[in-house]
Amino acid sequence: MASADPYALHVAIVSRDDAAIGALLARGHSVNVADPAGATPLIVAAGQHPAAVARLLHARADASARLHLGNGAAHFAAIGGAADALELLGRHAPDALIEPNRSGDTPALMCCAAGGRPDALRALLRALRAADEAERGAAPERASGAQTPLARGKRPPPATRLSRAFTAANAHGDTPLLLASRTGAAACVCALLDAGADALARHQRMGASASELLR
Repeated sequence: MASADPYALHVAIVSRDDAAIGALLARGHSVNVADPAGATPLIVAAGQHPAAVARLLHARADASARLHLGNGAAHFAAIGGAADALELLGRHAPDALIEPNRSGDTPALMCCAAGGRPDALRALLRALRAADEAERGAAPERASGAQTPLARGKRPPPATRLSRAFTAANAHGDTPLLLASRTGAAACVCALLDAGADALARHQRMGASASELLR
């Protein structure tokens, strides 16, 4: 029997009460009810208790749900540098890893902001590559995270999720590589180039390339 409080799961997640989370899920509490701000339990967990993400996804939480401003679980996992949560989200709903919010910011862009979260960015890029390979019928990338054979700076085929993650620009004209370069997030720059981002692409507004923007 589900709890009478529709937000009981939200409270348990914010409190990081794993016993209560397990009990609520066992009783069939809804994993997709949104609070007044539009946050589902999965969105709350991605930002405040990433360890609960796997349990919520197993209970069929909607990985594509978003707040009113367009941020979803993947955005909050990116902000918090939750690499494991991003890989899990990528397995269940890879498109959620490339969807922009209302400002045009994707999870990859958020990984590159404020000094960068390179481990989370690498996890996101691995998840996107694995999803692309699965769609093409190729063997998925090994869990060890072996590096792609793509040469540094070489662009992947244009229709992939990975290429869309590289080229998506926000309202300021920043792509992940250009933002990482502009803010001095060197580890994120390396992660993006190693994954195949175009080192020669230029900022839509500034007209500068990543190497010219790198501090």
